Amino acid sequence: MAAVKDNRSLLLRVVLLGFFVSHIPITLLVDIQPIMPQDLYPQEVKDLLAWYVDTYHDPWMGMRPPPAWFESFVTCELFIQLPSFFIITYALLTGGYWVRIPGIIYGIHVATTVVPLLAEILKTDYKPGHGPQTPEERYKLVGFYLPYFLFPLVTALTLWFKPQLLVIVPEKQKKA
Repeated sequence: MAAVKDNRSLLLRVVLLGFFVSHIPITLLVDIQPIMPQDLYPQEVKDLLAWYVDTYHDPWMGMRPPPAWFESFVTCELFIQLPSFFIITYALLTGGYWVRIPGIIYGIHVATTVVPLLAEILKTDYKPGHGPQTPEERYKLVGFYLPYFLFPLVTALTLWFKPQLLVIVPEKQKKA
């Protein structure tokens, strides 16, 4: 990992690294299942998705086909977010300042796609068996989605306002 100036910076980098690295297999094995052919996945991975849908009462992840708006979010996860996980991980490990703008774009994109999911969870009256029914089920599902709003938002805001906490800022940028 590139040189780190303080414990706060190190902690933030380690937490974000954990988020980005862990999200690679989550995206490939679980999150993109609704838009991929089912024969690509072993039964154990399909069972993991089924467990998630049953446990969290997620109204979209188990739908075949998913609603068009949700399918577009998942497609963006595959083609925008997944490459970003690798790019941002590499930059966090090497201190690459070049990731600042791509990281801000990633973070804002993801945060703004999670907001409608959270609103939908909290405001929609779902038919029984097609989403959360009780306030507790809604809060549980919001709690599951909330980190996918917060971590990207923290990434974007940190890279925008305090990039030195995550990357090595070139001397010419410090003076600007």
